[in-house]
Amino acid sequence: MRNPDKFGFFNFNFISFWRIQSQEIFTRDYLIEQRNKYLKKHVPGEIEGSYIITEPLFPPIFNEYELRDGKYTAEIRGLWRMQDGLAMGGPFVSISQLDETRNRVVTIEGFVFAPAHEKRDLLRQVEAIILSLEIHEANKTDK
Repeated sequence: MRNPDKFGFFNFNFISFWRIQSQEIFTRDYLIEQRNKYLKKHVPGEIEGSYIITEPLFPPIFNEYELRDGKYTAEIRGLWRMQDGLAMGGPFVSISQLDETRNRVVTIEGFVFAPAHEKRDLLRQVEAIILSLEIHEANKTDK
């Protein structure tokens, strides 16, 4: 989702889900691979054939922890850039949680595009949105 503000900043936020197919789902490399696949398919660039990728020159930081509800969480912080398109890029933060009841991984991510502006405060706003994610237990009809 693109949300331009009056200064020309863009905050992108999305949620993705995928079924658990392996015990190795919460590794840095696997999560980045899934992120890049999702971005290529669902977040096209301005020029036909362009898309967003995780910047490979500056490897993202990977952290694992438990959130307030005790759910395992994997976090990736890094930079994104446009592949085969305009010179665009910026920071992102992504968290992935295991939704055991529905046998899936839930990833929520936000990234910022704000050329020539400080990005720290913008990314912190995106972080606040992302960290408000709550996965509720499924009812029998929700599965």
